[in-house]
Amino acid sequence: MKAPEPSTCAPTDITSYSGGALHIEIPIPLKELEEECLICTGNLSSLYKVLPKCKHAFCAECIDTWFKDHYTCPTCRTEDPEAKFAYDAIAAALKEAERNARIEDIRSQLEAQAVALEQHEQELVLQQRQMRNQLIRLVVSLSLTIGVTLFLVISMLRHTRYLNLK
Repeated sequence: MKAPEPSTCAPTDITSYSGGALHIEIPIPLKELEEECLICTGNLSSLYKVLPKCKHAFCAECIDTWFKDHYTCPTCRTEDPEAKFAYDAIAAALKEAERNARIEDIRSQLEAQAVALEQHEQELVLQQRQMRNQLIRLVVSLSLTIGVTLFLVISMLRHTRYLNLK
């Protein structure tokens, strides 16, 4: 499944695919490659990748999956340190993106909690004012009641004294 050197292909037969570990842009017409992906044994899809060292071609998805656990060509076992480096870089970028997403999620949750706490604080301040006003009314009412009671007690004492004097 070796492909011809790029110089032997017409410029219009360029296959380009970006993604996964590799960005390949090698002019290799599909008719000169084997039509079967040796990983999935299916026909090569329109998105395929050609390994730069050994020129073996595979479905892009198949070779990307393969390179998650291996760093050699599945056909000839030629090592591809660039693939390992690229996948390590992608894995690190994914971890960082996941961490940033978690941080953003936590930040959003904290902002929502801060808004909820602020609203709760405003409700508590309102309740406190209402309770203070209620307490003031109660104190005024009790003061009036005590005043009236005191007046009645004094009146009764005077009346009793008046009756005792007679």
